[in-house]
Amino acid sequence: MQQARADLQIEKFLGKLDKYSVIVLDDLGYVKKTDAEIHVLFELIAHRYETGSLIITSNQPFGEWDKIFADPSMTVAAIDRVVHHATIIEIQADSYRKRQAIANNINIRLGQETPQKDINKIVVK
Repeated sequence: MQQARADLQIEKFLGKLDKYSVIVLDDLGYVKKTDAEIHVLFELIAHRYETGSLIITSNQPFGEWDKIFADPSMTVAAIDRVVHHATIIEIQADSYRKRQAIANNINIRLGQETPQKDINKIVVK
C-alpha cells in the first residue's frame, strides 16, 4: 500500500481490495508504525468505511488509539469510522497463549507432560 501511495496509485490499489468482502487487521497497535504506515492505514479504514467490512483485533482500547495514530484528529476520525456501523466484541480474558504457558508450567512442576491436543481444553477462571 505504501508503494501504491508513493506511486500515486493508492485509489487504484484500494479499489482492488474492494473485491474482498472483509479485510482483517490483526493486532492493530502491537508494533509501532511509521507516520507513512499510519497514514496508509487510515486511508484503508476511510476507504472501507461504508464500502466493505473490516475485522480489527487489538489489545489497545479505543482510549489508547492515540498511541497508534499520528495525531488526535486522525485518531478520532479513525475511531469514528470504525465504530459507526460496528459490532464491537470486547474480550476480558487471558489469551490462549497465556493459558497454554500456565498449563505447561503447572504440568512441568508436577512432572507431567501436557499433550498439545489437551491444552485447548484448559479453562482458567
